[in-house]
Amino acid sequence: LSPALHTRWLERYGINGHYGAMAVLPGHLKQALDMLRNRGDAGCNLTIPHKEDAMPLMDDHDESAVMSGAVNTVVIQDGQLIGYNSDGFGFVEGLKAAAPNWAGQRVAVLGCGGAARGIIASLRGAMGVKSFALINRTRAKAERIVKQFTLENSTVFEWHAREEALAGA
Repeated sequence: LSPALHTRWLERYGINGHYGAMAVLPGHLKQALDMLRNRGDAGCNLTIPHKEDAMPLMDDHDESAVMSGAVNTVVIQDGQLIGYNSDGFGFVEGLKAAAPNWAGQRVAVLGCGGAARGIIASLRGAMGVKSFALINRTRAKAERIVKQFTLENSTVFEWHAREEALAGA
């Protein structure tokens, strides 16, 4: 659906551009990015399974990619691949629009994949959240996020304890 959606916006705002889909097999991301760079493209979006694999292929990253450990947007600027992660920004902007006066003290996060890391980084940075309840099927994955982000006032919950984790969030 992305090509149809983005093509509509390019046309609506008179932007000279093209947005298409390209299937890239695991292990071939570097070749695909080099091809885009060599033909002069402005960038691309990445999805699973490429988000984490893209990190070492970038010439530079912004803080969103570093904090999330994943790249979902690549900008090609002066021949350099710059990695970004828009998951957290998109989530925070949606939250601001839906609940403009929201000021969460404790946030429950269901799942601890790449998007969750980006969202946690943005909630902590842009929204000042200090306490998280991380709920995940794999406890070790949630514990890695607590360590990665130094989430001192946060708790990891196993999936079966999600009701307890959601209380007060």
